[in-house]
Amino acid sequence: MTASAWVRVSVVSGWLVLVAAAVSNCQAKTYTICASICGGVPPCNESYDDCLMRCGAMQEKCDRVGHPAAFLAYLTCTIDGGLTCDDAGQPVPSALCAQQQADLVQCESENDAEALDIPDGAYEADTACADGGDCSTCCKSHHEEGARMYASLVTACLCKPDTCAKACAKEACEDKPPQPNDACDQCVSNELSELTPDAGACIVSVTLQCNQVADCALFVNCGTQAGCAP
Repeated sequence: MTASAWVRVSVVSGWLVLVAAAVSNCQAKTYTICASICGGVPPCNESYDDCLMRCGAMQEKCDRVGHPAAFLAYLTCTIDGGLTCDDAGQPVPSALCAQQQADLVQCESENDAEALDIPDGAYEADTACADGGDCSTCCKSHHEEGARMYASLVTACLCKPDTCAKACAKEACEDKPPQPNDACDQCVSNELSELTPDAGACIVSVTLQCNQVADCALFVNCGTQAGCAP
């Protein structure tokens, strides 16, 4: 995971602490942001209307599973970093936004037709965490069930024989934090990095399970707000 990543996960005394930096509570401005991006698309094969449609579909996908912050972080970075054309003539984000693009994996779900039942005011309530100076503790307190579920899912994946069970047998898999840069720490970082091949061994599986429960998705989104920078 890079220093600019807005989603990070590390094992700390049996808990998975998610710290992040993104853009939150700007859903009312989404169309304006999409228009800003699409209006600045270089002469690729995609039309302005097609760009707006693609952008809107991306927003809907993220909103459906409680991750507006991931979507808005991607859009904001794209505005700052710009777009280029790939070999097929389609607009793609610049390399500066590689992490934000990869982190859109947060918006994946088993069934795109089903939307989570997000309680009214949930996103607004979590803004206090971004302003409080300790997003990890605050987001856990707002979403205790979701935090426990997320920690359980990640630990279960990391401690499988084909991931980090061997490297972390005496650390993460025993509720002990790995030592910086040791074999366990490196394994955890690799398996939880969205930029590794196939988004890391645990990212997709954990995301698909977490995004089936609103409080788990909200816990992740809470830590993905602007102001929750590591």
